[in-house]
Amino acid sequence: MTQTETQPDFFAVLTGAQATTAPALQELPMNWEWAKLEDVGEITTGNTPTPKDAENYGDDYPLVKPSDLNTLIPISKTEQFLSNEGAKKARILRTGAVLVSCIGNLGKVGIAGVQLATNQQINAIEFYSEFLLDKYGYYYCKTLAPWLTANSSATTITIINKSRFSTAPIPIPPLLEQKRIVAKLEELLSELEFGVKTLKIALAKVKKYRQSVLKAAVQGDLSKAWREAQGGSLEPASVLLKKVLLERQQKWILEQQAKGRKNAKYTEPQAPDSSGLAELPEGWVWATADQLTSVVTDGEHITPPRTDSGVFLLSARNVLNGKLALKDVDYISEKTHLELNKRLTIKAGDVLLSCSGTVGRSCVVPENISFSLVRSVAVLKPVLKMSEFLSFCIRSPLLQNQIETRKTQTAQANIFQGKIRVLVFPLPPLEEQAFIVSQVEAKLSATDHLEQSIKANLLRAERLRASTLNMAFRGELVPQDATDEPAAVLLERIRGLRTAGGRQKKL
Repeated sequence: MTQTETQPDFFAVLTGAQATTAPALQELPMNWEWAKLEDVGEITTGNTPTPKDAENYGDDYPLVKPSDLNTLIPISKTEQFLSNEGAKKARILRTGAVLVSCIGNLGKVGIAGVQLATNQQINAIEFYSEFLLDKYGYYYCKTLAPWLTANSSATTITIINKSRFSTAPIPIPPLLEQKRIVAKLEELLSELEFGVKTLKIALAKVKKYRQSVLKAAVQGDLSKAWREAQGGSLEPASVLLKKVLLERQQKWILEQQAKGRKNAKYTEPQAPDSSGLAELPEGWVWATADQLTSVVTDGEHITPPRTDSGVFLLSARNVLNGKLALKDVDYISEKTHLELNKRLTIKAGDVLLSCSGTVGRSCVVPENISFSLVRSVAVLKPVLKMSEFLSFCIRSPLLQNQIETRKTQTAQANIFQGKIRVLVFPLPPLEEQAFIVSQVEAKLSATDHLEQSIKANLLRAERLRASTLNMAFRGELVPQDATDEPAAVLLERIRGLRTAGGRQKKL
């Protein structure tokens, strides 16, 4: 085939329903040919020897699972190894075999650094490496995810079986050009991976810095200089706590009177158990969520009927640290929303806490938004205006550690209302809270911008990686050489050897 002036996008071609027949494929450069994976290698689906038989497991052969794939180096070590006895019941692959996940998360790829076996979620290709380089096949398989997805079947889990996998198309260049392509890819991708590694280190540092800011905020370090500059003029938080408790009681009494409950008895909120907690700065006190709030509750336990539009019905997935995420939301009718409001009305300034599934994220309800909640979100209604400070506390290592020790884990993690009420918060004077909030907001805003920039660069790197691979397998990464032995000759040799029974598995 000859190089055309304009070529369709390589990945778009791979997602076509008829992507296993040459007419649906792009034009290839001079001396290249299309083939199927089964034409250029032996394909094996892995299996797992019976786990209950201890004799099957030892330290002789790595047993690869999908979680072991997408590494930057050939695989030589895994979490689980087979014994020599287990290897007899598995399918041992040679060094250089290319491994592709074909159940669940399709298209994760690795290459064997030693002889090894895989579980049944992985298909392996042992390329005929004297005709098609292992590394060429490895890099090509990194582009297969769109084709695998388009050609998969799905019941409860996405899967592409060995038979269908074997028909995946692969462009075959001359052997010498394969070597040039692999050399160029390794040069370009190693530079790219170094950049990605640097960005990921920077991203980890950003996340660590964010936690250090919150830690400094709640233990008083962030406001230490400001506090000392006040010269002891701040009203102690012990006085503030007394005001909060009095306001809390008066609010409760008014609510009971409004409901006609004249004989209702007020229950004092639970005091904090600060044993094991660090010493607070002078003028600070410990207080429980129960003491600082008039209400601690959660959303509806019986999910109301959803509608295509209407009022937001939010769950834990919509509560992020510092903000609400409203791109993936459910809706309920206005009528249902008003009915739910009789039990719980969400107001601006309420503190939200994800309390089921992903536990511990927190934000403050903004102005001008109406919504109801399901039970995976807890609501804390502060007695006085200290919402932002309390939300920052929840996100800090101090409260996250408390949440971690108090949550329960069954099918998913939960922290229930009773455990939320006894969470212990550091309480500074109100003026100091305001200073801390202003400092944290400024620092986290700058951190958020930096994090977004790093993530944008990581996305660009991923696109560049895809573009580089795209170019390689369209024949645009390295020049063609008309004197190279054509791929058609390679394929003919493979067919001849297979017909004559000359192919033998090399380990």
